[in-house]
Amino acid sequence: GVRTRGPANGVVSLDAEKAREGTVMVTRSDGEHELAYRIVRPMNLSSAQAAPIVALHGGPSVPSDYLYPLGDVVPYRSIVFYDQLGCGKSDKPDDASLYSTAHSVDDLRVLLRKIGVRRFHLYGQSYGGI
Repeated sequence: GVRTRGPANGVVSLDAEKAREGTVMVTRSDGEHELAYRIVRPMNLSSAQAAPIVALHGGPSVPSDYLYPLGDVVPYRSIVFYDQLGCGKSDKPDDASLYSTAHSVDDLRVLLRKIGVRRFHLYGQSYGGI
């Protein structure tokens, strides 16, 4: 696939035509917050033969875009990336009590429900592997 350089950080990213981007709302004690996601090869998302990969980035405060090259390594499966709360294109609230492993797990559940993923393989890198 064709690759381009990211704006400020020089990270390699996949073509927009092979990906779908969106947001999902999650609820915290102070209200709702938006999480950004990107699905590479969304047309394969419900494949019965190859479950999508859900890629969880490290951090804290690191965006998911450094993981985008996984799309070149695994060229036939959908890959779901999302920026956890406080990272990348997602909302960045100042209140530290809004961040926890339990909240992160709940956020992932909300995202997977919104995009209709029930079966997947998890790829967690650094903090994303907790």
